[in-house]
Amino acid sequence: FPQSAHAAMDESQLEMFGEVVGFLSDPKAQVQGSALAGLLGYVDVPEFKQYVAENTRAVVRPTMRLMASEQREIAKAAFALLTNLSQNKAVGKCMVELKGFKRVLELLMTNYVLEGDAELTFLSCAVLANLSGHTYENPATTKAIEEQLGVTTEGAGQTPLEFLVACATQAPQEKGDPF
Repeated sequence: FPQSAHAAMDESQLEMFGEVVGFLSDPKAQVQGSALAGLLGYVDVPEFKQYVAENTRAVVRPTMRLMASEQREIAKAAFALLTNLSQNKAVGKCMVELKGFKRVLELLMTNYVLEGDAELTFLSCAVLANLSGHTYENPATTKAIEEQLGVTTEGAGQTPLEFLVACATQAPQEKGDPF
């Protein structure tokens, strides 16, 4: 009897997660923010991890949309959730398939660094590091990221993130380069 009660509780929790994930697509920013805050409270809960594993795209896609929110608190919450979730290989793969590496990099460079938002810069880099970390285990992930960025790291012995950092910190190769 206790096992069936436990299973029913798990099923009701899974339904609740589905409802909360649905609120990520609500047009009202307050509802989106509340949904993100609610989900952040469950990132270490096994039932939530199970839900994400079974519904990866349903969780990742709306959360990725919210990381570009003009409301900074919503963007921060979306990045915090993705930072936690992107440690999972399936979530990382899904984010890469949805061009997440490129999108996060674009947001980082065009918004957060230029505007001096240290917290969003940190969270963006954390997501990029997690996604880049998956490339060691999956060459297809590296290939997808390289295609999104229009670069190749073949033979460089680096992840795409390490490659980008190296390019950004490397001195100009040509003499007389005005930059």
